[in-house]
Amino acid sequence: MDGTEATESISFTINANSYEIDLNETNATAFRAAFQPYIDSAQHNTQQATTDSQAIRECR
Repeated sequence: MDGTEATESISFTINANSYEIDLNETNATAFRAAFQPYIDSAQHNTQQATTDSQAIRECR
């Protein structure tokens, strides 16, 4: 990302698209910190990813 050597790979999925990024320790820590408030507010989903919210799925 910034030209430094990566020390780990982070995989993540958003909007049904999966990504993997190689980061050094500093950037990996910053990445996790940036997402943590959203993770804390989210529900863990072990089902197939969908773009519909729970409220939309319940209306179907």
